[in-house]
Amino acid sequence: MKTRSVVCVLLVFGSFAASTAMAQIVVPGTPNKFKKRDLSGNTSTGATIVKREQPKPKTITYTAVSPIRLWTNKEGKVMKGRLLAFSAPTDPKLGPTEIIRDGKIRLLVDQAKAPTDYPLEKLAQADQIFVRSIAQAAQRPPEKTKPAVPIEKPEAPK
Repeated sequence: MKTRSVVCVLLVFGSFAASTAMAQIVVPGTPNKFKKRDLSGNTSTGATIVKREQPKPKTITYTAVSPIRLWTNKEGKVMKGRLLAFSAPTDPKLGPTEIIRDGKIRLLVDQAKAPTDYPLEKLAQADQIFVRSIAQAAQRPPEKTKPAVPIEKPEAPK
């Protein structure tokens, strides 16, 4: 009997000593300053949550002035892509669309991530003529539409 009572006393005393020892853990908040922290569930590490701004997505708009087609250079190499404008106003009345800049054109080649500036003189003759015709059409101001002419209706017979 005496053995059982001694064991019970040790278990109770051991759990009490362990609980008081655990409540006094020292946690550094900063390297120069220390704080004591309570383990009863109300823990505070002193850390602050900083919300980062999400980066705003960039929108890149290209103005395609030709459908997807095959472009051939003078060596016979074929590229599949679209002809893009260097600059295009939002309203055609504000200015012309720039197709050729410093003797180069801008192509958006299939499977490429970004457009490529390509020298116009390296294209085959037929493709050069095609590009120049588009560039010439883009330089002209838009045609003014004529106002609608009223149609005279014949009078109904009496």
